[in-house]
Amino acid sequence: MKLCGFILLLFFTNICYSSNKDTLRYNLSNDFGYFYSNSHSINYTGENVFHKKKYQLSINTSYAYSNTNSQVDQNELLNKTSLSYNNFFVNHIFNISYSRQIHYENFLGIGYVYRFKKQPMSLSYAILGQHRQYYYDSTEYKIRHSLRLKLKYNLKIINFSFECYYQPNFLKIGDYIIYSNSKIIFFEDRKINLSFSDNINYQSSSSVKMVHSFSVGIGFNIEKK
Repeated sequence: MKLCGFILLLFFTNICYSSNKDTLRYNLSNDFGYFYSNSHSINYTGENVFHKKKYQLSINTSYAYSNTNSQVDQNELLNKTSLSYNNFFVNHIFNISYSRQIHYENFLGIGYVYRFKKQPMSLSYAILGQHRQYYYDSTEYKIRHSLRLKLKYNLKIINFSFECYYQPNFLKIGDYIIYSNSKIIFFEDRKINLSFSDNINYQSSSSVKMVHSFSVGIGFNIEKK
């Protein structure tokens, strides 16, 4: 974790203090949602991206919490930090999951992304090292492939984005993880907008295979081009 923080600091310092010929650009998009139906549910999703020259720092976060009769049902956090130069990237994923009894989990990987020129779509591949610590002191270490599809369509008042990861175990392909996020945003170009977000976290080897959340929320968007 200290190494990840040090690499992130060096990378971000390089972005901020490199040549002034190209200014720092950023897009900060954060959505907050609340839903009640026999339980209280709170959701947060954030997609914050910083660009300078050929460098990019992106921080994507999703959090879901719910309780029924003061009993916690979900407390799920997934945070991905990606540092890229041109098409190559290093990423770190941090995860906690109350429903799966995961105290904390870290992924560290390196990969390459291919961006389609005529379509708002990209494909990427990475190799990830996984370290998982359960609440009951059990620990897992695995190596995984990571394949990602990302696409985004912008219409006049409606924007649609979809991102999906498929992460099979390097040695046992039947042990795989699927993350996906689908989002519809109305008036994304405005500072305040309306968003609908659907998150799926499926793990084939877990006793709790599916963790799913859906939220309707208010989004806040800040952008500098």
